[in-house]
Amino acid sequence: MNKEPLSDKFAKRIAESTPEITQLQKEQSQNYQSSSPVAPPTPPAISVMPVEFPAGDPEVIRARHEDSIKKYPDISVDDDEFVVLALRRHWIGLIGVVSISLILFVVLVSSWILLCFTPNNLNIAEEIKNNLSLIFAPLSVLILVAGYIGYTTYKANRFVITNERAIQIIVRGLMDQTKQVINLESAEDISFTQKGVFQHLFNYGTIRLSTTGDETTYTFPLATNPAKAAEILGEVAESARENQPVPDEIYEFAKKMR
Repeated sequence: MNKEPLSDKFAKRIAESTPEITQLQKEQSQNYQSSSPVAPPTPPAISVMPVEFPAGDPEVIRARHEDSIKKYPDISVDDDEFVVLALRRHWIGLIGVVSISLILFVVLVSSWILLCFTPNNLNIAEEIKNNLSLIFAPLSVLILVAGYIGYTTYKANRFVITNERAIQIIVRGLMDQTKQVINLESAEDISFTQKGVFQHLFNYGTIRLSTTGDETTYTFPLATNPAKAAEILGEVAESARENQPVPDEIYEFAKKMR
């Protein structure tokens, strides 16, 4: 008679005494064998920000950029930026500056000549004439220098429009200069005004540019041909907002107005 091993007897007794536990272990073993393997968690998707490239033909942009650097070396532009339009103030604003300087110069020189070099009944001594010449000569030169400074200061005021920005350079004196830079993507309202007979007759006026966000209004007075300049500025600003190239016809027309 074969004897049953002690370990088997012990296992049977445990199974008979705890049938619920044994049944639960069998079910868990079957479920583990029949279940499919768990897939590893999917990593979260990584979002990549789109990169905006300059709109338009790269060769055309490069050629216009190099042309802008040559003609406007004092205007700093990016690699994909170029000057579309550069406006100066109308020549009529020079009348006041130049006329005052010329009138003062003519009066001073005429007085100098009459008193010191022309025979007259005043009987001015030679020593006094020499002293008057020492006064009239530097004053005449000073008036000419002042007139030239006023002329160059007036001509230095500019309104430059690139394919990305509007740059206004305001010069009030030798040591008084302001530079305003406006991103055309934030341009909201572009307009111009012409008041009076002279502004319409000589075709000059004021250009206005309003921006979103800070709600600032920039003005450029005494602008030549303000209607066409405002139209070009509006077209360039719209192209900048939509990331589109500046139309060739707009660029060529603006080039003729520089």
